[in-house]
Amino acid sequence: MDKPSVEELEGAESRLNRAFIMAAVAVVLSLATGVWWQTATDRGAAWTVFIVTRLFLLAAYVWFALAIGRVAKYLVPSPRKYVAWVLAAPFLALIPIPIVSTVIALSPLSLKFFFSRQLQNEIKERVLAD
Repeated sequence: MDKPSVEELEGAESRLNRAFIMAAVAVVLSLATGVWWQTATDRGAAWTVFIVTRLFLLAAYVWFALAIGRVAKYLVPSPRKYVAWVLAAPFLALIPIPIVSTVIALSPLSLKFFFSRQLQNEIKERVLAD
């Protein structure tokens, strides 16, 4: 496989940043919904809000997984394990273990920082080589 161009790397980084922001917003919204759930009086509306926010969270994580997969494809030999973790984490976070489930839910977001640093280094190397 040919090495990706600087433009491809920058495009992948841009998509990763947008997907990360959306996933972070979805996580905050999901956590806020959990807090709101405790005080909601109309359980029908509460279930609707809960389901909508969970679907939004799932969609955001799928988008984030696709962005991680694209970046990982450029940087590591086996990107599938990163994509699998991003997709599995929201479901594993449903296991009712206090604090640990929140850490599991948030852990895929840390991949953004891991891959962003590698991507920036790769872009700098390519620019300096040209």
